[in-house]
Amino acid sequence: AAVADLFHLKVPLLPLYDEWSKADAKCGLLAGGFPGLRVMRQDPVECLFSFICSSNNNIARITLMIQRISEQYGELLGAHGGHSFYKFPTLEALSKVSEDELRALGMGYRAKFIVRSAGLVLERGG
Repeated sequence: AAVADLFHLKVPLLPLYDEWSKADAKCGLLAGGFPGLRVMRQDPVECLFSFICSSNNNIARITLMIQRISEQYGELLGAHGGHSFYKFPTLEALSKVSEDELRALGMGYRAKFIVRSAGLVLERGG
């Protein structure tokens, strides 16, 4: 059920492709070239911090950064095939992390933005 919700699997694609194509010709090309393309229903907190990690970065490194943050501060969801899977940490957990800890995980200059953003979002009602 969680995977179906994440990928909107119950939402029919063709009406979306038509709507997107009318709004932007490039979307029409994508829909035709990548059948099954869907918009994820990603957790807004994880989306925000993934975006912060994306600054001046590549997909492989962004994925590694999010994985490290999740492993260090997130909740273990389970394991399968020798791999452990973690939930992205809560705002509360991220707000307690220091810039130095994040730098040690490879966040670099983004560490201060992660710490500040977690505090700011919490301060404003999260």
